[in-house]
Amino acid sequence: MRRQPLPRQVDARKLTSTDVEISGCQPVSDFPRFAAGLCDNGGEVDVKLHFFRDDSSIHRLSASLATRVSVVCQRCMQGMPIDIRSEFELGIVWTEAQAKALPRELDSVILGEEPLELLPLIEDELIIETPFTNFHPVGECQPAGPVAYGEEQPETAEERDNPFAVLKDLKSSD
Repeated sequence: MRRQPLPRQVDARKLTSTDVEISGCQPVSDFPRFAAGLCDNGGEVDVKLHFFRDDSSIHRLSASLATRVSVVCQRCMQGMPIDIRSEFELGIVWTEAQAKALPRELDSVILGEEPLELLPLIEDELIIETPFTNFHPVGECQPAGPVAYGEEQPETAEERDNPFAVLKDLKSSD
């Protein structure tokens, strides 16, 4: 069974008033800003959205996202898979004054009279949840060659110059 893509826009006021859940699966390639930080734009993002009004009559969006993507390991500069999962909740408002009246723990989406664009909202959350730097576990990758100014790095501890060797010579001259 093929999973449905998400709608591009929704009428948030109508959906929150009728307590609606939307689930979908969106290709990573539909999120160009997010995909720009990845090794490739393969994969899909599973999304679950719940539009509702809470006991205080606040229009809310409760969402969860999950995906597996390939990022660059900063040690070996090769691709490595990571899982990104996020759960977040937003208050949906139509004016700045309504946004200021929301509880502090609730971020806001100010719509005005426009429909809610789902993909940019999801893309922002994916970007926020992606680790800034990524590394394979120790021992699973090799550094990608010399680091300092194109010089070859010694391969064994015996070949490296010991920066404290000079101190040893000073101590023996006492």
